[in-house]
Amino acid sequence: MISLHLYDGSCWSIANIMQVTSSIYIDQVLHGYDRGHKELAASISLDEQSRALMLVLSDLIASTSLEEGVSYLTSYPLRHASKHVLARTWAAGRGFRPGSVWTHSLILDYQALTLIPDLAALRSHFKFPEKGNHNNYTVPIAFISKEQSPELVEQGSRAIDALMQLYGKNPRREINLPRSTAESDEILALALWRQMWPGLRRDFAFITCISNDLLGLEAGCILRFFDHENYQLDPIAEPLDEGYRWLLEDLPKLGPTDLRSFLGRYVIESKQPRRLVIPLTELQYEKKSKPINLSLSHILSLSKGESLPRLVRDIIVEGLKSASSNLDVIEIVRIFRQEIIKLDLFELRNRIDSFSESEFRILLMITSPCNDNSLGSSIFSDLLNISPLEKLVMAVTEENRLPMLLRRPELANVNEFWPNSDLSRAELISQIHPLNIFNLEKAIDIFGYNIGEQTVSALLNDTASLSPEVVMLMRNGTKEVCDIVSAWIVQVPVRFGGLMGMHDNIKPAVVEALARAQINFGSHNQHCLLWSKLVCSAVEEANQSIGNASLVVGYISALNLEGEPSLILARAVYDPLQYAVHRHRLSREEVRYLEGHLPLAIRTSLIRIKLCRSAVLKWPPLEMLDLGALTISSNPEYLKELGSEIESIYGRRKLEEMLNSGDVSAEMKGRLRWILGPISSKSIRSFWWW
Repeated sequence: MISLHLYDGSCWSIANIMQVTSSIYIDQVLHGYDRGHKELAASISLDEQSRALMLVLSDLIASTSLEEGVSYLTSYPLRHASKHVLARTWAAGRGFRPGSVWTHSLILDYQALTLIPDLAALRSHFKFPEKGNHNNYTVPIAFISKEQSPELVEQGSRAIDALMQLYGKNPRREINLPRSTAESDEILALALWRQMWPGLRRDFAFITCISNDLLGLEAGCILRFFDHENYQLDPIAEPLDEGYRWLLEDLPKLGPTDLRSFLGRYVIESKQPRRLVIPLTELQYEKKSKPINLSLSHILSLSKGESLPRLVRDIIVEGLKSASSNLDVIEIVRIFRQEIIKLDLFELRNRIDSFSESEFRILLMITSPCNDNSLGSSIFSDLLNISPLEKLVMAVTEENRLPMLLRRPELANVNEFWPNSDLSRAELISQIHPLNIFNLEKAIDIFGYNIGEQTVSALLNDTASLSPEVVMLMRNGTKEVCDIVSAWIVQVPVRFGGLMGMHDNIKPAVVEALARAQINFGSHNQHCLLWSKLVCSAVEEANQSIGNASLVVGYISALNLEGEPSLILARAVYDPLQYAVHRHRLSREEVRYLEGHLPLAIRTSLIRIKLCRSAVLKWPPLEMLDLGALTISSNPEYLKELGSEIESIYGRRKLEEMLNSGDVSAEMKGRLRWILGPISSKSIRSFWWW
């Protein structure tokens, strides 16, 4: 249980200020009749607009003429001069025109209006003027700060009515009260005025005489008195809250009080401060043993949709100081986490080391989803900055993982910080992409090569160029990861070209993945020489057993190369590719890719014939020493097909000339005899060079 000790204003109260300020000088102005109502003397020079307003309000504004010896008070703001007037008006008496008045006005600047604890004490400084002697009004009055007015203030129905009209749920601009005696009316008006905080004091006006015209009073709140028979107060449906009783009890008190200091400190934060007076008054008088969660919830409900940063800040600081357990601290933070306030977190830092792992996790959980610049956001950032990584890793949850990483990027280097799910890792990497705090190289250092395919995809989205680490990931990762990386490589020719210096380290399985990616991508890139090196290397390492995709891409690359490199690549892939075609082992995508990149002039629906014809057209037997396409196959069946294509294009005589040439090797003559002469199927199966 935490006791709520509210701020009582003692550290800054008006009483303390008055100990330093022994006297306050107050300017004064005298108005009266001298061939018309006019200003007769003054200790201050005001602007013309303020003087014009005072000229009007210092004249008779009562509904009836004043009897000799009778006076009334008027108080109103002079906005253009940033001052306030408290004036007493008397009947001028015998020897003056009927209706003539004297008005002695005290001009209070805003500092005086704030520092004078008992405004009722100003009444003693009003002086009825002596005819023809106005010198006393040309110098300021010295007001002793400790002056107080001992008058008894009524606490009956009129005072309650006034407080309810002033501070109800719908505060009124015009406060209407039934008239009593002149003395009672003045004392009540002055008591209400001195109970106000400085801002409301400056915006308050009152007239203690009965007046039917406000005469242009520019005040946000005006107190007026009426005869009983003309007084009609609208019934107030709201019940009399406990706060009115405390205000009523405070009303007669002289000078500053704890309640007035409390209201003056906090009520000014509200856009509608008068509506906040009653709830704040009740809060000030709550029992100190009240549970903290109830008191703090009450504070948040004081003003609908309004921020009260000073009040909230003071309550939080006091609550953190007096909290008896870490759970109480967590409760305070939970209630106020969305408040937009700036707070020194010294008290919280002093306690954070005593938090258990679960308490620390809860504190992070309730502060991570908070709005920017809120208390919760400040606490969350502070905890992230001051806590060791190990402690933060133990407290991470799915909900606060991203906010933690955004504020403490070093957490990305800790394996235990990352979620176990491949999808969750990928989503987190995508979310931190703009920060450039994590990349593929770091991921391999942290996770090794056991990275999920979705994580790899997210990392590759943030990777621009090929690196040795990417190649190693293809070698050592899963088949799915290898496929993803391969697709990423072949989509950008510059990336694929980067493999030129690394092809010796690429295994046949990786070449096959690259080829599958190339086929899926559709178009054939221009790095045919690199494809030649990759495929030939794979054939050599795999002892001629490589995947169909590698054969397809390798053959298309051979068709696009020139000279000896094209023949070398063709010799490596032609026979196994024809074998796969003859036995219908190519996938639909591989067939489509192969047909799409063979020469368009070849008109046949049989893919095996297309391969054979493309080889003869690409590598024709031009001379005795260049047998062209006849050198790319060692399979009797495929060689026979190649010979048939040569015969159909160049004629049988071309083959016979090659056979009879002395420059042709014995092996090639054997192939030519096989092509030119008939042979049984049994002989095909036992072909001598197969």
